Amino acid sequence: MNKTKRKIFETSMKLFAEKGYDATSIEEITATVGVAKGTLYYHFASKEEIFNFLIEEGIKLLQNSVDIKTAKHNNYIDKIKAIVLIQIKMNQETRSAKSMYMIILDR
Repeated sequence: MNKTKRKIFETSMKLFAEKGYDATSIEEITATVGVAKGTLYYHFASKEEIFNFLIEEGIKLLQNSVDIKTAKHNNYIDKIKAIVLIQIKMNQETRSAKSMYMIILDR
């Protein structure tokens, strides 16, 4: 992911988490990132595509973390414990993740 796309990604996640998906506009995202609308649309066709990308990337990161942590364990109880610890850690580290869960559940 190039620098501009990453900045759009991070800014969108922050704004969606703070204001909600519906209350966040493309104009606000571009103004916060400091890019023209054309630049945003070069990377993403719509606000919905940005949101879907956020979800897909979040799932990839979570899956990667789960794969790494569970590979160390042989029994399923320890694997489940590792997954629960990942979730707890993720919730403690980022308010955005918790807010994104709420946005997803509201959609």
